[in-house]
Amino acid sequence: MIRVLSLGVLFVMLLLLAGCVYQSKDGNEEAPAQSPAADCVINGRGFYFVKDEVRQTWTEPLAKLLSNVRVPYGDGRGDILGYQASMDPHAPVIPQSYSCGLLDVTGDGIPELLVFPEGFTGSSGTATYYVYNFYSGQKLGSIEGGMGQSICFYYNTASDDLDLVGEYWIQSGWSWRGRFTDKIYYDDMLMECWSSNYLFIEHDIDNEKIDVVEEASDELSGTEAWLEIYPNTEYYVNGSAVSLDKYYSEYERFVRESIRIPETELILFAWRDVADSEDDYAVRGRKMAEALVNSRQEFLLP
Repeated sequence: MIRVLSLGVLFVMLLLLAGCVYQSKDGNEEAPAQSPAADCVINGRGFYFVKDEVRQTWTEPLAKLLSNVRVPYGDGRGDILGYQASMDPHAPVIPQSYSCGLLDVTGDGIPELLVFPEGFTGSSGTATYYVYNFYSGQKLGSIEGGMGQSICFYYNTASDDLDLVGEYWIQSGWSWRGRFTDKIYYDDMLMECWSSNYLFIEHDIDNEKIDVVEEASDELSGTEAWLEIYPNTEYYVNGSAVSLDKYYSEYERFVRESIRIPETELILFAWRDVADSEDDYAVRGRKMAEALVNSRQEFLLP
């Protein structure tokens, strides 16, 4: 009897589902609304990218801020007396820079403007990026980068959340290398962002003179060669020195649990690639804004 009732309930439910329709305001029946397909599915969770028509609305405020640059003025003899805005002295300004990019540091679906200021790099390869709300012009902080850099969103399958992660390396001469995996944070209360070292490994590098083995060719046999060695290596997790095993245990956990979303990787545009030297500041700003908005980089909806 219970089995018969269960089958009957199931049959009624199927009928209700089959007949589920929505009514429009005029009383006409409509087909049920269909959820759009996710742009990206990871571990069963769907992610959506900001649509192009929304992206285009960023062009005007971006162009306005990018055009208003803090430029020096002098006495005509090469001495700098001060700085002034290139367009509007009453509007927010940004520093002169090598390149610019967009990155959603706040995670609200609207990216921030990243500016790589002139002078904030060197032979070590380090790079500092100022972060701006391009609607208000407010500076939100800065984040770090370097050589071989990739700044990208990762889906953390353990926490079911998104992490903004930067990976890069820097050098000190030829005898030292540092490799960084940073996490980038934003505090809503402080309205401030920053980079924090998550995984960091540093190497001292040296050369050791060796003799070429006898089995080598007659031309090389008996000559000297140099072998690169690493006399000291230090490992850090979240800023604290750890053993090799603890470092790689955390590294392996990151690789296992964090899935990179490559479409969200930061794309930088150098000014020399988007604007001409004879362009005025307004034209330069608009060209950079259009390059940023129309790039292949994707931005996640919250």
